[in-house]
Amino acid sequence: MSKLNMVCPGGGTGISLYNLNLIKALKKRFNCNIHLLTSKDYEFFEVVNEAEVKYLTTKFYSSSNNKFIKKIGTLFYVLKFYIKILIMFFLKKETIVFQRNFYYLDFLFNSLLKKNNLILITHDVHPLNYIVNKKIDTFFLRKSYKSYNQFIVHSLKNKQELHQDFGVELNNIKVIDHGISQPIGVTNEKKEQFISKYNLSKSKKIILFFGVVRKNKGIEVLLNSTKQLDKSEYQLVIAGKGNDGISKYIKEFIQANNLEENVIFINRHILEEEIPIIFSIADFNVLPYTYFHSQSGVLAQSISYLLPVVVTNVGSMEEWVYKYEIGLVCQANNHEELIKSIQYMIKDWDYNSSKENLENCRYNLLWENVVSKYKDIL
Repeated sequence: MSKLNMVCPGGGTGISLYNLNLIKALKKRFNCNIHLLTSKDYEFFEVVNEAEVKYLTTKFYSSSNNKFIKKIGTLFYVLKFYIKILIMFFLKKETIVFQRNFYYLDFLFNSLLKKNNLILITHDVHPLNYIVNKKIDTFFLRKSYKSYNQFIVHSLKNKQELHQDFGVELNNIKVIDHGISQPIGVTNEKKEQFISKYNLSKSKKIILFFGVVRKNKGIEVLLNSTKQLDKSEYQLVIAGKGNDGISKYIKEFIQANNLEENVIFINRHILEEEIPIIFSIADFNVLPYTYFHSQSGVLAQSISYLLPVVVTNVGSMEEWVYKYEIGLVCQANNHEELIKSIQYMIKDWDYNSSKENLENCRYNLLWENVVSKYKDIL
């Protein structure tokens, strides 16, 4: 493998971070030239040191607050993006790795790129939000998946979903774990500054909820569960930006239940240099997702920083938790189970024993170990 083309949309999403880490690992492992096709809003600028970057559009998603205008604007950028890909590869026979499928359009362009080996890293087998409705979106998803040659998924569960729900041949699906990065060290001074800035207590367990706050991530279930916890035992740090509706709900919930000292809402985009600090001051991470069809990048970050977790039984999160015994799994949308799990982590969890399990998990899933599996498909 001397050259590899990767297509990844812009922005600062988990997929973009995954793409950056994958590029670094592939380059180091196989010493290959990687061409990244993206848009100018790709947030992780250091990628220019790892790959030959070509910006096909100024942005990938419309930032309009009007839902209709946002959809039309995004459609314009996506069309422009795919047209440029078509122009570049129409007469070629190369391997192109896509990080996302825009299923209402991609099958049309892929039909004109048949000479190329088209690989889709399928992060979400089912979309988090349907564009029209489940029936119509599923119809186009089937057409989209049929237009790719090979697939990479992050769990056996995702492989079965892709096969059973969309008819993709099992032989064309390869399971490769989501890679985990080495942790970035943090000085005690930076930890103390963060603890002081947000009035965190060293005598309480610090519970972390990290990442962009979306409807599917179960923030309402988590907040309602905190009402039944002993205020003297915990502080919950919600670190990540939510849309206007979710942010308003969180702020009003905190105020209505007098939780200002127990629930700290950092309602903004978390800077890359802040991530190691936030994970290093927490005792455990909670991912109470209500629906999800992938592996979690936040879970991978938790493992990187040896942070035990409470997850729900959606997507692929429970596979790692059960296999490596690094936390607790509870039923999605179940307040009672979530409360019991959090209380157990606060009072009874053996943090010393779990650290050894987390270290073993991190070693097995390091990018440098996971990336070797890409050789069979690229």
